[in-house]
Amino acid sequence: MGCGPMIGASKVQMDENLLEEIQVSTGSINVMDISEDRSLLFLGDDRGIGYLLSSFSKPVEMLGKLVGHKAGITCSTISGLYVYTGSIDNSIRKWSIETMECIYTYQGHESKVNRLIFRGNLLFSTSYDKTAKVWLTGMTDEMEEVVTANLLNPCLRTLKGHTKSVYPVIFIPLEISFTNSLINERDLVVTGSVDCTIRIWSLKYSECLKVLTDHSGPIYNIILDPMNSTQFISSAGDGMILCWDSITGEILHTMKGHQGPVISIYAHKRILFSGSADKTARAWVLEFGQCTRVFENTAGVAQIQYYNGMVSAGLSDGKTNIFDSKSGVLKESFPGNFEVLTGLKCAGQRVFTCGISGKLCVWDTSGIQDDTIFGKRVVEEIDEEDDSEDVKTAIRVVDKYFRH
Repeated sequence: MGCGPMIGASKVQMDENLLEEIQVSTGSINVMDISEDRSLLFLGDDRGIGYLLSSFSKPVEMLGKLVGHKAGITCSTISGLYVYTGSIDNSIRKWSIETMECIYTYQGHESKVNRLIFRGNLLFSTSYDKTAKVWLTGMTDEMEEVVTANLLNPCLRTLKGHTKSVYPVIFIPLEISFTNSLINERDLVVTGSVDCTIRIWSLKYSECLKVLTDHSGPIYNIILDPMNSTQFISSAGDGMILCWDSITGEILHTMKGHQGPVISIYAHKRILFSGSADKTARAWVLEFGQCTRVFENTAGVAQIQYYNGMVSAGLSDGKTNIFDSKSGVLKESFPGNFEVLTGLKCAGQRVFTCGISGKLCVWDTSGIQDDTIFGKRVVEEIDEEDDSEDVKTAIRVVDKYFRH
């Protein structure tokens, strides 16, 4: 399946941490995704071509190209042996990682596909057409009660109600069922929109149960609370981060501090990391809703990742800053070598970044990780004297979880 090392890969001497700078596409790379085990990297460009790469091989190995979309790829998700991609051509495609062939094309959205997530045998998509859709991706005997005669239309649900484009979507299965039913009575879908609202839907009945209007800006992100399966977190253009109870629609925590739109959020155990256009990234303890660290940058933070004790902030000017997650100290800054950064992922002792120039940069973080994790740690700890008692308590809580 492998195609060998990438053609055009080079070791560039201008930065000692840059392992490879690869011209993957002649267009702009719009999408970067990574598999759950971090071994497979996916890139999608504005010409509608997808690229699969081995993130663990040295040098990076191109596994194959996914060719079939008629316009740019806008989103993706990886599940098992398959990659799902959404496009400006209004379609979603299911690809085999083994053969690089398109297995199925999902048609139904009337405009470009914005986001994709995969859970169980269900694929969730959102679109510029103001809807979210739920698709069946595989057939088993137990699913016959849901999809019987019409196997040519795998769209199980269409969720209508938002007045503008829908972006983030999550699935909350609230009932563990011992039956063979595909959709359970209390399963929920949560969507966020440019209309500044969050909607909570019944998956079984396609009904909107609650409309949450506490944000005053477009909803950029919604993610599950990793420590509580009935709670979720949202970020928006109003600079606010809110933690919600999915059953009651109640706000549990309001996380204030950012002075600009919160573009990216990432949860690791009890810690939430956020990146904003205000040139800062922040760390929050979810139990308290308190900010425990502020990571200062020179440009807006478009991407935020946590991995192995490091916080990686991808900036709007193409640079990437690597911080020690516990102290907040800047450990390294990567120049990026492209004008606008569009993707950032971490795997092993490497950071992968991409941008509108079509390049993939591979950065070595082995020395940074050794320094951060294994004890050199010549850092300036944040002075807690000016912190409130709540923040001091939150910091003592957060320190226990960063190194796990």
